[in-house]
Amino acid sequence: MPRHFECERLLSTPQALRAEKLDPLFHVLEDIAKTHERSIAQAAVNWLLAASPLVVPIPGVKNARQASENAGIAGWALSKEEFQRISQAETETR
Repeated sequence: MPRHFECERLLSTPQALRAEKLDPLFHVLEDIAKTHERSIAQAAVNWLLAASPLVVPIPGVKNARQASENAGIAGWALSKEEFQRISQAETETR
């Protein structure tokens, strides 16, 4: 077996496992985001903002759509229960 094929196989396995492990977190984020008529990204950034006053997420902006998406982060907050649901799901990804 050529060495590059072996490295490719070894590197691809952890990504697949990470995707499986992160899936429950994305489902929680999606559920909460839908409740607030927001995107998963908006819910995730809202969670980061609620996690600590020392956390300052800086979302990127490449176009007007992304700027509009980022503006939707403001003006709403997660409930305590929603914050805890996301936190629990995030902890389980470790």
